Amino acid sequence: MKTIARSVMLMLLCLLVALNGGEGLLTSKSCVTFNHEYELNVTAFMGRWYEVQRLYDPLDPEQENCVVLNYQLRENGTFEIRKSFQITKEGHPTYVSGTAKLRVVDGSGLPQFYESLNAAVPGTLINILTTDLENYAILYSCASINSTHNREASWVLSRFPVMPPDQGFLVNLTLNGYLNRSSDDWPVTVQSPDFCKPSDPTKWEQPKPTEPNQEFLATEASGKATDDYEEPSHQRGSQPKITSTILFWIGLLAGGMLLLLGVWIIVARSKKSTDPQVQKKRVQKNQSV
Repeated sequence: MKTIARSVMLMLLCLLVALNGGEGLLTSKSCVTFNHEYELNVTAFMGRWYEVQRLYDPLDPEQENCVVLNYQLRENGTFEIRKSFQITKEGHPTYVSGTAKLRVVDGSGLPQFYESLNAAVPGTLINILTTDLENYAILYSCASINSTHNREASWVLSRFPVMPPDQGFLVNLTLNGYLNRSSDDWPVTVQSPDFCKPSDPTKWEQPKPTEPNQEFLATEASGKATDDYEEPSHQRGSQPKITSTILFWIGLLAGGMLLLLGVWIIVARSKKSTDPQVQKKRVQKNQSV
């Protein structure tokens, strides 16, 4: 019974994380701590990055591909994030924009920033684990869910759609040294031209959210979007993703409710089978036969 109860609690925890919009792998492992430190040249870090690998998350129903990130520094020290991605080969690029603010938490020696791509969800603390600014960068995030589980995520970025072999070797050494995961946990993000449709997040701007989260978003008057915004036709590709995601979580929630019902039936039958009155009636019935 304890095993069943733990399984149910874990499943409900997964549902809670998913419905709260958390991004990352739910794990019982402790968050990785890093002892090295360095100063980041923020200006040099800005610009276009391609995601080439991501820590696999089995709870993500739609693995993003063709991920392109563009960071633009603002005068107030924050920077704007523009992201495009594609789910399937037949799909169209989806565009998202947000803001980030450099911040150091718990005395970390690593460069960190709060990333917020959704005004309704608190920002995610991102560690820039390492970068040479010109070729690659490794980002890491880990947040506590409760006393036993954390939400962990990590991304490998490259200045090129395909990581050069020599740089890929250095990245793999870093991943093995700091995160110690199997190569199967790092699926390659598709960036091939025959799969990915052309997209340019540097030319795309999203209307300013009506109710930004002031704790994590550093939006000021100097950083407002320009008035000549025109919605790109590719943005229509985001609707299927939203619809399918909603249907996925509705199905998962329904499955969780059915599982709870099954557990309740098993427990009820178990109690009934051990009831002395029920056992007595069974004995009497067998004797009469």
